[in-house]
Amino acid sequence: MSTNAYIGIEHANGTVSVVYSHSDGYVAGLGVELVNNYCTRPSAAMLVSLGDMSYPGRSYVSQGERFADVKPSITDSVEQFATHNSRNYRYLFSRATNSWVFMAPGTTHAWTGLATVVDREGFQA
Repeated sequence: MSTNAYIGIEHANGTVSVVYSHSDGYVAGLGVELVNNYCTRPSAAMLVSLGDMSYPGRSYVSQGERFADVKPSITDSVEQFATHNSRNYRYLFSRATNSWVFMAPGTTHAWTGLATVVDREGFQA
């Protein structure tokens, strides 16, 4: 069974571009990948621009899907993204912190700094 997640990047106008990631969405998997390999706004934007994926670096487009079918969706606000599919992990590249924050499944109100948790728990790639 896969641990699904959503990855978003917050824009200056308050909207969030969002993509789906199918596998290893927990902090010790996808979270570590985001902190280690997509830790700047340009790299986070590039990742999200690829569309839905099985895992970062494995876009569905590279697996034969049409980009029109897997392109990023747009939510109106960070709050909307927070409540979007709250049964899954949600990762956001935040404008306020210029870094990754996340919400675990079942939460809709408190973003947590991703790098802090990765460091504290000793997760490694």
